[in-house]
Amino acid sequence: GKNILTGVYKEIEENGLDEALEAIYETSGNRDAQLESILNEPTSIMLDNQIVYNPLGQSGELLEIQVFNAYCAPSFIDALEDIARDLKLGLGGVFPLSYLLFKKLKSKLGANYDATLLSIHADFTDISVIFGGNLVKNKTLPLGSTSLEKDLDFWMDGLELALLEFSGVKTFANTVYVCGSGLERTDFWEML
Repeated sequence: GKNILTGVYKEIEENGLDEALEAIYETSGNRDAQLESILNEPTSIMLDNQIVYNPLGQSGELLEIQVFNAYCAPSFIDALEDIARDLKLGLGGVFPLSYLLFKKLKSKLGANYDATLLSIHADFTDISVIFGGNLVKNKTLPLGSTSLEKDLDFWMDGLELALLEFSGVKTFANTVYVCGSGLERTDFWEML
């Protein structure tokens, strides 16, 4: 029952942490990086290919759980807590922008939509893939509006390579939502 499900979520979180640490190692060579979980939330639960909101008390052959995990360096959380304390505020939480965008679109478009989200910032671009109203994959491209301003073709090539690296995603939705603070500094729409 509940203990088994808790164990499944814990294993998913640990696997996600291992993947995040491996990604840091691949990009920086740092094996000593530390991360802590800031979000571990199910985005889809299916029992025998049927969406369920709570699998407890239900029976079936195949349980599939998709979880959005996010991790952050403890020093970043500490810095945010120090700032909040100096301002006499409480830090209610830290959430990835891509996840908040996904949740907002789901509330506006309904539970069953397909989309690709591009959130362009100065130094990076977050790419999120949504199928059937579920956030399937998220990836960060280390090229943002600064790269885009210098060489649109280079940024587009980087975007194409990042999309090809999405494991388990064969096609992308025709609907693409583009946002981000980096767009304020560019003529992105004219460049495209």
